[in-house]
Amino acid sequence: MDNSPPSLALGLKGVRLHGAIAFRDRIFIVPRFLEREPISRWEFSVKDEEGKIILREGRQKKLPSRFIWRGQCGDGSRAPHGNYQVILKVWDRARNTAVVSEKVALVRNPPDMILEASRQGNEMVLDIRNKGEVPMAFWHLEIRTYDGSLIKTADGQALPAEFEVTIPERISDY
Repeated sequence: MDNSPPSLALGLKGVRLHGAIAFRDRIFIVPRFLEREPISRWEFSVKDEEGKIILREGRQKKLPSRFIWRGQCGDGSRAPHGNYQVILKVWDRARNTAVVSEKVALVRNPPDMILEASRQGNEMVLDIRNKGEVPMAFWHLEIRTYDGSLIKTADGQALPAEFEVTIPERISDY
């Protein structure tokens, strides 16, 4: 007789922020069995910071290869920005139960940056820093004249960043 619960782990991809995996639109949750075992039933749920279950789904069949949580509650409404716990519970054929969970952070706010400009002779030095907690994956900056003509572009994958822009002799040229 089998008395041992299934050995299970969850794989999540994303940036770890204060002990939780951060995401904005959706998060992929991949169940991994440490030892292969047939499953008779499973239940996937999401709890908010107060421990209230906001989403629950379960089936009496094979476990999906992955779950995708799109930051929604069970009624289809958007879950607010905050910390959550994703929980997967599985039962094997002998009704042994395994439960695994991971903390996730739903970060709906757009990235926040600080841009400082200082003049050094006829050069403008621009300093860009990340103000938010979540690291930037990519940034792009365009400097244009009043009429929309392009003066300079810059982009990168990390902040802080600093670069120089030549200031025209006559500002009215721009």
